[in-house]
Amino acid sequence: IDYTLINDGGAASSLTLFYGLTAGGTIPENWNTQINLGTLDAGIYSETLSALPANKTYHYAIRASNGVGDFWTDTKTFSTVSTGYSLWSSDNKLTGGSSDDEDGDGLENLLEYALGLDPQSPNLKAGTFADSQLRFNKGSEARRNGDITYIIETSSNLQGPWTQVTPTANNILFISYSLPPNQRNIFARLRVRTQE
Repeated sequence: IDYTLINDGGAASSLTLFYGLTAGGTIPENWNTQINLGTLDAGIYSETLSALPANKTYHYAIRASNGVGDFWTDTKTFSTVSTGYSLWSSDNKLTGGSSDDEDGDGLENLLEYALGLDPQSPNLKAGTFADSQLRFNKGSEARRNGDITYIIETSSNLQGPWTQVTPTANNILFISYSLPPNQRNIFARLRVRTQE
């Protein structure tokens, strides 16, 4: 949010940003959130807000206080946009949630995003297995957004319990795990989750 303190009335002003999903007018308690912007002289400033939910419209106002009195700006709005999985889901016109399987190939939508697969066309495989090594390539959008955690788990049977293992490699391009030699009945799987 960019803002300008044009005239401080001859005294430095303490500025407070108020914002929320509903406007609170000039009553501080009516706002969801307030941020102390500091004591400032006349000038041009900016405040970055992060970790806000996507696709929401927020109302905000700024109060300047000094020995002369209080001044409130008019209430304005800003909207947050989709990023990461939400944007990918919208771009691919998915109608289901992250745990749904849009194309019926057995891979949940979030997994298709994490692996860079097409959620509208069935995929034959999620990863590769060669020379006792299981490998999953990370999707370019998920890599760029950095919003996915990749976890490999193993179990002695398909019912579990499943145990998280340390990957053989986990870099920007892929995650892999080498299955222990001479071990019977070992199963491995990839789990992905969004980083909150």
